[in-house]
Amino acid sequence: MRRWRGPLAALVAVAMGVGTVGYAWAGQPAATPVASASASPSQSVSPESSPAAAETASSASPSATGSAGAADVSDSGAVANAVSPQTPTAQYSISSGAAASAQPENAPAAVAAAGSCDATTWATLKACFADASAAVVTLAAKIAVPASDGDGATIEVAKDRKVTLNAADGAGLTSVGADGAAVTRQASVFHVAEGGELTIAGGSYEKIFATGDGPLAKVEGTLTVTGGTFSGNGTVGGSGGVFRAEAGSTVTFGIENGGDAPEFKGNSAVNGGVIYSRGAVVVKSGLYEGNEATGTVGGQGGGAFHLKESTSTLSIAGGTFRNNESAGEGGGAVYSLRSEKLSVSAGLFEGNMATNAGDNRGGGAVYANATSLSVTGGKFYGNGQDPGDCSVEVGKNPQDACNGGNNGGQSGGGAIYSTGGSLTIQGGVVFKGNYARARDFGSGGGAVWARGEMWIRNSADAQAVKPLFEGNWASIDQPLVKGRKDPTTTLTGPASSISAGGAGGAVFLMNDSTAYITGGSYVNNASGYLGGGIYTEENTTTYVSKAVAYENTAGHFGGGLWFCPSGNSAASKGGNIALFDNEVSDGLDANTENSPDETKYPTEAGADLAIMNPKHKGKPANKFQLMDTWFTDRSEKTVDWYWDGTPDVDASGYQDRWLGGKPDESVKVHDGGSADGNPDGDYAPRYHEGNEGSVPIVIKEPDNHAVTLCLYYTDATKAECAGMYEDGFGYRGVALKAVLTGSPDEQRTAKDTAEHSAQISITGNGARLSGGGFGSNGVVIFDSPYSMEWGKADSTTGKAITETPSTWVLSTTDNDLTDREDHAKKSPYMAPDLRPAQCQAEDQSKLPDDCWRHDKDTGEWSVEILDNGPRDNDNERDKDGNNVYGSIAVDNLAPGKYTLKEKTPPVGYELNETEYKFTIVKAGTDNSLPKTPTLSPATGLVGSDGRTVGDAPISGALNWSKTGLGGAAVAGSEWTIVDSQGKTVQGYDAITDCEVTKASDCTGADSSPAAGSFSVTLDATRFQNGEYTLVETKAPEGYWKPSDAVAKHPFTVSVDNDTKRLTASFTADADKAGVIANAPVSVTWRKTDQTTDALITGSPSSWTLTRSYTDAKGQPATETIDVTDCTSGCPAGNDVNAEAGVITVQGLKPGDYTLEETKAPDGYVASQRTYTFTLGANQEETTITLANAGTDNAIPNIRVVAVLPHTGGLGTARAWLTLGGLFVVAGGVAWAALGARRRRAAMAVAAVSSVAPRSRGRGRHAA
Repeated sequence: MRRWRGPLAALVAVAMGVGTVGYAWAGQPAATPVASASASPSQSVSPESSPAAAETASSASPSATGSAGAADVSDSGAVANAVSPQTPTAQYSISSGAAASAQPENAPAAVAAAGSCDATTWATLKACFADASAAVVTLAAKIAVPASDGDGATIEVAKDRKVTLNAADGAGLTSVGADGAAVTRQASVFHVAEGGELTIAGGSYEKIFATGDGPLAKVEGTLTVTGGTFSGNGTVGGSGGVFRAEAGSTVTFGIENGGDAPEFKGNSAVNGGVIYSRGAVVVKSGLYEGNEATGTVGGQGGGAFHLKESTSTLSIAGGTFRNNESAGEGGGAVYSLRSEKLSVSAGLFEGNMATNAGDNRGGGAVYANATSLSVTGGKFYGNGQDPGDCSVEVGKNPQDACNGGNNGGQSGGGAIYSTGGSLTIQGGVVFKGNYARARDFGSGGGAVWARGEMWIRNSADAQAVKPLFEGNWASIDQPLVKGRKDPTTTLTGPASSISAGGAGGAVFLMNDSTAYITGGSYVNNASGYLGGGIYTEENTTTYVSKAVAYENTAGHFGGGLWFCPSGNSAASKGGNIALFDNEVSDGLDANTENSPDETKYPTEAGADLAIMNPKHKGKPANKFQLMDTWFTDRSEKTVDWYWDGTPDVDASGYQDRWLGGKPDESVKVHDGGSADGNPDGDYAPRYHEGNEGSVPIVIKEPDNHAVTLCLYYTDATKAECAGMYEDGFGYRGVALKAVLTGSPDEQRTAKDTAEHSAQISITGNGARLSGGGFGSNGVVIFDSPYSMEWGKADSTTGKAITETPSTWVLSTTDNDLTDREDHAKKSPYMAPDLRPAQCQAEDQSKLPDDCWRHDKDTGEWSVEILDNGPRDNDNERDKDGNNVYGSIAVDNLAPGKYTLKEKTPPVGYELNETEYKFTIVKAGTDNSLPKTPTLSPATGLVGSDGRTVGDAPISGALNWSKTGLGGAAVAGSEWTIVDSQGKTVQGYDAITDCEVTKASDCTGADSSPAAGSFSVTLDATRFQNGEYTLVETKAPEGYWKPSDAVAKHPFTVSVDNDTKRLTASFTADADKAGVIANAPVSVTWRKTDQTTDALITGSPSSWTLTRSYTDAKGQPATETIDVTDCTSGCPAGNDVNAEAGVITVQGLKPGDYTLEETKAPDGYVASQRTYTFTLGANQEETTITLANAGTDNAIPNIRVVAVLPHTGGLGTARAWLTLGGLFVVAGGVAWAALGARRRRAAMAVAAVSSVAPRSRGRGRHAA
C-alpha cells in the first residue's frame, strides 16, 4: 500500500479528519505514546454458535493487553523477571518527559509522558507506586505477586493520588511462581483509598488468588478499568474474584462506544466472580465471560457482579456477559440484594445460567432482590435457570429435580428474577431463547420472573418500540417445534409438544404483586403449565393496555386467554383485548393421560377464551367483561361470540396428575349433550363454522356492546351474579370462540388494524394446559391504568344529556400526586409511554389543550377533556354513526388527588361551577376488582352512582357552541341576529364571545363565560313567534369565515302567552344540536420527484413555515412552525395529512407566510427556493396557492445522484471538495518546496563557481 509522505501526508491526515499521531512516516514505525494501551481483539463469535452472533460478531469489544513502555522488554527478560521477583534486573526510572535524543526530521520520536514509571519486578512496582510523582506506571514484564506478608504487602493508592497502570505486550501480574505453583495471598494486591484514583488501562492479570475479598484490588475510592485481561483469578471463600468495592466507591469498566475494553474470563468467588460491591458500578463496555459465583446458599450469587446494600448501584450501558454462572440464589451474570438501583440500557447477556439444584431460585442473567431494576435496552439470549437435566420420557411423571427445593417452588426467570422491588422493562429490549426449568407451583417465566411491581412498556417516543419476547420457554425440557428440537434454545416457531414445566413462557408474575403491561411483543414462547406468553398468579392485579392475541394454542382451555377458578377480569371503555384465530389442541400436551383416548371424554374447549368455574378453589364468583367491539372502534361490533364446548364445573384447567391431581378434575369438557335438568341448561357444543347448533352469546343494543359473564357455585355467591348475563353460570365453566363479522376482506382489515394499532402483541405462543397466549389466576383489567368515569345529566329530570357535548378541565398538582414506586418523575400519566403522540412535545406552548400541561411555577397539571373528544375513551355512537354524548371516561391516571370542573356546558344548559374532587388509589392484590372512584362533594350530583353531574336547562335563550379542530370549542367568533325580513334585531347586531371565569362577569349579549359557548337571552319585547336567523360575521382566528350561505343558521322562536317565556330552536338539521363548526385555515403542498412528478413517499421531508405579521402593539413580529411530513401519530401544529409526500398544516392565522425546505427526503437534494402566500383576516375559504410552486403546490426535488452530495462522510461532495482543495494546496506547497530546493541548489552551485576558476568555454553546465 502506498504511503503518503512529508507535508502531503499531514494534509491528507487533516483532510481525513485525523491527526498525525500514530501514523507512520514512510519506512518508520508509528510513534506510540507511553501512556496508551495497545489492543488485542477479543474472542470472535461464530454466527452458527449463538443466536446473538450475527449481531455481535462485529461489535464485540477488543481487550487492552497493554502497550510498550519506555523500556523495551524482551520475552526472555519478561520470563526472567517473572520467575525471579526478588532479584530485580533493572531499577525503576522516572522519565523527565524530554525527548531522549534528536530524531531525523521526518520521523518524530516517541516521547514518554511526564511522571511515568516502568516496573519489571514486584519491588520496582512497589517503588513506582511509592513515588508520588509517578502518574503513569507501566508494567514492563510479567511480574509474580508474592504472598501478602513481608515484601508482598498491599500497594496503596492514597487519598488525592491518581495513577494510571499500563502494560507492555505480554506484561502483567500473576500469582504463579517460578515453580508453576500459585501463591494465595491474604490481602488484595492494590488498595485504593477513599479519595484515591486508580485507572487500569492494560495488562494481563491472571491466577491471582487471595483468602480475602478482591484479590487484585480493594476499592474505597475510584477505580476505572479501560483495558486489560483478567483471567483465572479468585478467592478462597471470599467475595469478589477480582475486585471488592466498598460503600462510597465508584468503579467503572470500559469506555464509551466500545473501543478497547477489558476482558474478564474464568474468575470466581463465593459472590461476584468479577466484583463484589457496596458502591457505585458503571459498565460501559467489556467482555465478562465464564466467570462464576460458587456459593450455594441464600444470599449468594452473581457470576460476574454481586451488588449489596442500599449504598450500591449498577448501571450497564454496554459490554458482553456470556456464559457466566451462579450456583447460589441466582444471577448468572449479576446479583443484587437491596441495591438502590440497577439499570441496563445496553449490552449483550448470552448463555448465562443460574444452576442451583436445591433452592432453585433463578435469573440466568440478573437476580434482583429488593432492588429497583430498570431494563431499557440490551439483548438477552439463551440465558437459563437450569438446575440440571430433569427431563423424562414423554408421558411419564417428571422427577423432582426441578421442583424448587425449599423455597416453595418460587423459581424461574431464565433471564431476570426480580423479587421484593420494582422491575421496569421498556423499549427495544430483546429476550430470545431464555428458559426456566423449574416446574412447581409459583415457578416459571422463561424470560422474566417477578414479584413486587412490574412494568413492561413500549418506548415513550413516537416510534413506540415494543420489548420483544421471542422463543423463550418454561419447561423441564425444551419444547419441540414441528416435532423436533431447535439447535439453539430459541424456539423458532410455535411449539408442537411441551413437557411439564412452570407457568409463563415469557413472563411470570408471582402473587402479592401489581403489574402494568402496557407494551411488548410476545412471540413463539411456550409454557409447560399455564400462560404460553404471560401468566399472573393469584392475589395479583394486572393492567393490560390495548392488546391483540392471535394464533396462540393451549393444550386444553383458552387458546388465547384463560382464567383460573379464582381469576377475575374487567375492561374499560377505552380498551380491551382483541382475540381471534387462537386454538386448543390436546396434542400440545406431552402428558398422554390428558388425551381423549385415555380419558374417554373431550378435553378441549374455548379456542379464544375460557373461564373456569370457581368451585375447584372454593372462591367467590369470578367475572369477565365480554365485548363485541375492539379498541379499534368502540362504536362498531367487530365479533360475535359463540360457546366453544363447556368446561365441567369441577375442571380446574391446571391440576393434572403431573401436579398432584387427575384428569377429570383438570381437563374434563362437555361437547354438547344434556345437563340433566341443570338450571344453566344443556351443555353447549364446540363451535363449528356453519353449524346451526352453535350457541351464541347474545349482546343486545341496550348492553352498549358489553356484557359481564359471572360464574358461581353456591347459593351464597349466586347473588353476586344477579343482573349480569343470564344471571351467571353456576354449574359449568365458560369457553368461547370469537367469530369476526363482515366479509372476508372486512375481517382481514379488522385484524390488520388491530395488529398495527395494538400496544401489545401476543402470537404463536403455547401452553401445555391452559392459556396459550395469556393465563391468569388473579385480577386482569384490560385498561390503561388508572381510569375515571363520569356522566352528564339534566338536573331536573336526571336523564343523560346526549345531544350536545360538554367540556371539562381535570387538574392536579405535584404535591397531590403520589410518589411512584418505579422512581419515575411525577406526572398525571401513569404510563408516560402511553401519552398520545401529539402530547410528547417538551415545549408546553406547543401542546394542545387536550394534553396535560404543567405549570412549573405553581406545580399544577391540567388537561381539557371534550365529551367524545380525543381524550374521552367513551366515544359512543348510535346505530347511524351519530355521536351519543353524556358519558366521559379518562384513563392513564397516576395515583393521586384530582379536581374536575365543567368548562363548557351542553348547549341549552347552565354551567355547573362546582369543583369536584376524586382520588385514584393504587390497585390492591386481594383478587377483587378495583372500584371506580366517586366525586365529592355531592352538590349538583344526580343519580346514585356518585359520578353524574347535573346541569340546569336554560329557558328563554338561544344557545350554541362554536367548534373547530376535533370538535373542541374555539373562541373569538362574532355574530348578529336578523329577522325574517333580513333586518338586524336591535341589540343583537354585534354578539361577541364572552371569555371570563364567571357568568356574572359577562356584560354583552352572551352570558356564557366559557370560550366558544354562547347563551343569548332573547328579549320578549324584540322577539315574537316567528323565524329568525343567526349569522356568523367573524370566524375565530385560524379558521375560515363561512360563505354567506353557510354563515346563516335559521331558528324559530315560540312565545308562551301565559308565562311570556320564549323558546328558541334551530330549524336546520345540521344546526339542531346547536354545534356550529368552522373549517381550519390550512395549506397543502406536495413533495414530488422532479423527473417523474410522482410523490416522494420513501422518507419524510422537513420544513419551516414562517409567519410575518403586526402584533397587538403595531410592531412587526414573526413566528415559525417546524413541519415534518408525517403519516401517523403526528403532533399538533404539524402535518395532519396521513398521506406520505402530502403535507397539510392547519390553524393558520392572518399574515405573510414563507415556506422553506430544511431537509429533503433521503436520496434527494433540498429545494433552495422559498415559497410564499398571504392570508387576510376573516378570509373566506379558498385553496391557497404557493408562489414559486408547481401545479397543486408541487415542490420538486432532484435526486442526489444528479449532483455532488452535501452530507455524510468521506464520500460526500463536501469531503471530496475539501480533500481536493487540500491536494491543490499540498501540490502548491510541494511545488514551492521543489522550487526552493532548486534555488538552494543553484545558490550552492553559484557559491562553488565563485571560488572555482571560471570556464572560458561554452559547456552545457556553464553558469
